Amino acid sequence: ALNTMMSSVSDRAVEIATLRLLGFARLPAFAATWVEAVLLSAAGAALGVVGSHLAFDGWQASTMGANNTRMAFQLVVTPDVILTAGLLGLAVGVIGGALPAMAAARLPLSAALRARG
Repeated sequence: ALNTMMSSVSDRAVEIATLRLLGFARLPAFAATWVEAVLLSAAGAALGVVGSHLAFDGWQASTMGANNTRMAFQLVVTPDVILTAGLLGLAVGVIGGALPAMAAARLPLSAALRARG
């Protein structure tokens, strides 16, 4: 997630530098990039939770092991699993978005305007 966000910030360096040149301070540049990361991770977490609930809730599987032993299991997507997955998704957005947001806020304007990816 961090690599993806850093790539996004580097691809959008010119946009961020243009906003800063238009008068936006470093804090709003940080906040906008960070809030975007958190919102995208929240949407991704929600989509992942719904998708995993639809695809895997109640799914049963079994395997054959050594000496003809059989192991069977059933997947259950409980509210605890949903809460854990949602919180992990948000943590990825909060932590994974903070470092690129700081990089966006510290970006030198002259270098950012020259950068073309």
